[in-house]
Amino acid sequence: MLPKKGKGRRARKGKADLVKVLDETLSKVVRLEAADANGLVRCFTCSDRVPWRQADAGHYVRRGRFATRWDRRNVKPQCQTCNRRLGGNLEVFARNIDLVHGPGTARELENLARKHEGDRIPVPELERRLSEARKVLGRLMAYKRGAT
Repeated sequence: MLPKKGKGRRARKGKADLVKVLDETLSKVVRLEAADANGLVRCFTCSDRVPWRQADAGHYVRRGRFATRWDRRNVKPQCQTCNRRLGGNLEVFARNIDLVHGPGTARELENLARKHEGDRIPVPELERRLSEARKVLGRLMAYKRGAT
């Protein structure tokens, strides 16, 4: 039974709500972390520079695969052209993942997603990941404010 809304009580979020908020929070972390002093990020696949708020958090292995959905090696800032129009520009994405994280990392992410296909993440784990992502975002925002 979910707690009632009211003074001093918070309604418990459902799993879909947690996934949505975690996606949004990680997206901000990935994009803000990559932003320079002018608030611009470099697209991971084409190197164009765009304002961090207009960039996407692109995924090499599609988001439907929960094993890699929030894996930081799998999520990188991308311009909307590469992520949306070019379907992620996956060939370049894979090559760049291997350059940044070491040879074979893209294949490792693919295998991890395949191995755990259909696995679901329990609510307490989603809550833990969201809490951690919020802490990282808070530190990043404080740092970026102090750096400007």
